[in-house]
Amino acid sequence: IQLLQRYIANGLEAFIDSIYRPILHICLSMRYLTVLVFVALLVLSIGLIHFGWVKNVFFPAIPSTYIIASAVLPEGASIENTREAMEKVESALTSTLIEMAREGLRNPLLHKAVTVGGQAYSRSFGPEATGDEYTGDNFGEIVVELVQHDQRDLTSIEFTDRWRKAIGPLPETKSLAFSAQNGPGSEPPIEILLNGEDFQTVQVATVEIENELRRYEGLFDIRNDYSGGKEELLLSIKPEAEALGLTQTALAVQVRQAFYGLESQRVQRGRDDIAVMVRYPERERLSLGHLENLRIRTPDGNEVPLYDVAEVKFGQGLPTINRIDRTRSITIQANADTLITDAKGIRRDLAERFLPQLTKRYPNLDWSFQGQAKEEEESNSSLIRNFSLVLAGMYILMAIPFRSYLQPLVVMSVIPFGIVGAVLGHLILGLPFSLFSNFGMLALSGVLVNDSLVLVDSINNQRRNGASIATAIREAGAIRFRPILLTSLTTFFSLLPLYSEESPQAQFLIPMATSLGFGVLFVTFITLILVPVIYNILGDIQSLWSWISGRE
Repeated sequence: IQLLQRYIANGLEAFIDSIYRPILHICLSMRYLTVLVFVALLVLSIGLIHFGWVKNVFFPAIPSTYIIASAVLPEGASIENTREAMEKVESALTSTLIEMAREGLRNPLLHKAVTVGGQAYSRSFGPEATGDEYTGDNFGEIVVELVQHDQRDLTSIEFTDRWRKAIGPLPETKSLAFSAQNGPGSEPPIEILLNGEDFQTVQVATVEIENELRRYEGLFDIRNDYSGGKEELLLSIKPEAEALGLTQTALAVQVRQAFYGLESQRVQRGRDDIAVMVRYPERERLSLGHLENLRIRTPDGNEVPLYDVAEVKFGQGLPTINRIDRTRSITIQANADTLITDAKGIRRDLAERFLPQLTKRYPNLDWSFQGQAKEEEESNSSLIRNFSLVLAGMYILMAIPFRSYLQPLVVMSVIPFGIVGAVLGHLILGLPFSLFSNFGMLALSGVLVNDSLVLVDSINNQRRNGASIATAIREAGAIRFRPILLTSLTTFFSLLPLYSEESPQAQFLIPMATSLGFGVLFVTFITLILVPVIYNILGDIQSLWSWISGRE
C-alpha cells in the first residue's frame, strides 16, 4: 500500500512539474487571451442548450408504472357511445400486447381497470389530480398498471406511444389524453389561455391555434376546455307578448310548471314526505311536439298559444363558463414528446410568429401561456432571487476575512463556469437540462467556491511571505493542485453509481447529480487555471491604479 501511495504521489508531483506548471506559465503570460477562451467555452456551453444539442425541459420525463387513458366524448353522448369508444381504446391495448409478443418483448401488463361514465383515478389520485371526480355519460377512463421496470422491455412512455398509434383516429371523442409520467410537472407543456370580449372570436381563434399546434412534430393530445353542453330549447319572448303584460320570467315559469310541475302540497306517508306535483298529464308531455298545444296565461287571465308569444329554437347549453378578468376564456392544451421535440422552442415560436399575427386579426383577443410555462417562470424567478441572496451572502462572508472588495469576486468568478461541466455531463449521458439540473448547479457553486477560496488564500499567504505576485500564483497553484484535484475526483466518483441507476425514484436525482459531479470534475481544471489568471489580472488593475494615482 505504501508503495502504491508513493507511486501515486510521485506521479502527481511529476504531472504538476512537467505539465501543470508549464501550462499555468503560458496562461499567465497570455492571461487576457486565456480569459477570452474560457468565456468562449462558457458561451459555447450555453449555445448547446439554446440550439437544442442539449434539450432544456422544465421536468424530465420520468416513466411511471401506471398509464391513464382519459377520454371525453361530446356533451350529450350516451353511455353506450362512451362504452363503444372505450372498447376501441381497450381493443388497441390488446393489439399492442399481441404485436409486442410477436416481436419477442415481454408482456408488461399487470392490471387494468376500465371505467365508463367517469374519471375517478386521473382526477382524484392521478398526476392530473384536481380533488374532484369527473362523472357523466361522456367520460371514460382506462387505468393500466405495469410490472416493475426491471421486468419489462419498454418504459411506460414507450408503451404508451405504441398504444396511442394503435388506436389511430377516434373521431367520436372530443379528447383522448394519456398520462404515463411520475412526479411533479403534470401540467401540460403547451397550455395557452385565450380570453376576449367576443366569445365567438375566442372560439374561432381556438380552432386556428389547435390547427397550428398540429403542425409541430411531437405534439399530441391537443384539446381545449370549452364544453358546449347538451341540446336545449331556447325561449325568447316576442314584442307583442310584452304588450300583453308577459315577461320572460313568467314565460319560463309557466313552461316549467307545465312539464316539470308545480309543488302544491306535501303528504306525510310514514317516514316519507311526498311532494304532490301539478302538471300536464303524461301523454301530453312525452314529446316536444306537445309544445304546440301549450297555453300561456296572461296577467288578465286569458290564455294564448305558446308560439304566438314566444320564439322557440334549439341551442346548446353551457354546463361550465370560464372567465378571466370578467371575460369568457378557453384554454388549449397539448402534450409533448420531449425526446423528439422542444416544448420551450414551440412556445417561443408561437409567441414570436403565430400568436402576434393572431392578435392582429382579432384585436380584442388576449393570450398567455399557462401550465408548465407559468410554473417554470415562477420557479426560475424564485430560483434567481434566492440564488442572488446566496451570492450576496458568500461575498460578504469572504470580503470580511480577505479585507478586500475585489478578491471575493476572484473567488466567485468560477461560479458561472460551472455550467460548462454541467452541460457537458448532460450531453455525455444524453439527459435533458431540467429544474433538477439547476438545483445541482446551486450545490455545485458552493463546491467551486471552496476550491477557489483555498487557492486564493494560498496565494495571499505566499505574498505575505514576501513572494512576488507571479511567483505566489505559480507556487500556490502547485501546492493546492493535489488537494483540489483529489477532493473533486472523490466527489465525482462517489456519484458515479447514481448515474446508472434505473429505478424511477432515482430519476429525479440523476440530473442534479450530473450537474454536481461533472461540474466539479470539469471546472476543477478550469479553477486551477482561471483563478490564478484572474488574480494576476487583478494585480494588473491594482498596478495600473497605483500608477494613475501616483501621476496625479
